[in-house]
Amino acid sequence: IMNENSIYETIRKRKLDNLEDYDICLDGKKIGELQLTIHPDYVFIRQISIDDTYKRCGHATNIIDRIRNFYDKPIRLCISTHSKSAVLFWRSYFEKHNAEHIRGDLYSLIA
Repeated sequence: IMNENSIYETIRKRKLDNLEDYDICLDGKKIGELQLTIHPDYVFIRQISIDDTYKRCGHATNIIDRIRNFYDKPIRLCISTHSKSAVLFWRSYFEKHNAEHIRGDLYSLIA
């Protein structure tokens, strides 16, 4: 998912059909996890989590931006409303990026 110029490395832990799970690494150290479902017409972020030590540093934003560039198709996600940090993160992300509310807690990031 990441290009050569990235400070991040995504290491695929598992691929099962269209499900892909990754460790997110920075300078060789695991800082989070990413779970995607790749559909023909969009990519669904099942989960992105950054370890507490690395939160609020822009890592999740950078990873999501790179996913959007890599796949060049709409990104969908469902916000976990029981996670305060997830709600705060996505609220902040949506302020700077175009997002479409589909229904309930389901959103699509618009290119």
